[in-house]
Amino acid sequence: MSYDVKLQNYCDHKILWAQAQLEADMKTVYLPYPLASASSLKVRVNGVTVSPALYSIKTLRKSLSLTVISIIEFFNKVKHSTPIIEFNYVALSETCPKCLNVKSLDDLFINGHGDIEMTSRELLLLQQVEKVIVTKLSSNAFHDWYGTELHSLIGTKISDKNLLYTRVREQVSTAIDKLKNIQKQMTTSGRKFDPGELFGKLLSIDIQDTEDPSMIFVVVSFTSQSNVNMEYTQYLSMNDTLRQRLVL
Repeated sequence: MSYDVKLQNYCDHKILWAQAQLEADMKTVYLPYPLASASSLKVRVNGVTVSPALYSIKTLRKSLSLTVISIIEFFNKVKHSTPIIEFNYVALSETCPKCLNVKSLDDLFINGHGDIEMTSRELLLLQQVEKVIVTKLSSNAFHDWYGTELHSLIGTKISDKNLLYTRVREQVSTAIDKLKNIQKQMTTSGRKFDPGELFGKLLSIDIQDTEDPSMIFVVVSFTSQSNVNMEYTQYLSMNDTLRQRLVL
């Protein structure tokens, strides 16, 4: 059985010791991002943790605006001449600077045991399918054949949808063939695999229109050799390449 680092993980929306400017009254501080959980808040001034009994917390909407702000107000003036105010807390998902409300991250995750989160079997296959599709062809200096040319579609005009859909299907299908060929070579070499991590059959490549005329939605349906049906989905925009998160 093979393992790989799990690249997509749920975002915890944690802000780790972000600095904020103390206002002129020497008591008020606006948090960089709105606070989601008051119990998660930790405050320190010049490296010294401040007791929650020494300040109040307010989260409100600005008048005539949808903007949410969080305010910390110390009961007494901060007496440091050059105070460094830092905050550790959980932000609202809507304004989280790490995931931008996508609610997941393409980053390593350290689990409760202190280990990097890994993936295997069907989830490993799903990640492999995603990687070979989203990787820009020739961007890997060691394997310039790996990936697709879907990035070349960015910035182009959709003048012929049927031609565009054909190009997308060709690129995805070619990428899948590359993945299957890699797995076949490794299996032939004698390496042992779990059936769940091996590609089975490509069932369909479905392309759907979206409300945004510059964007399409691609659904790749396939099976693993353990006979589990799976789907990989991706938004393709002519302005940018966006990913439908598949955190499992």
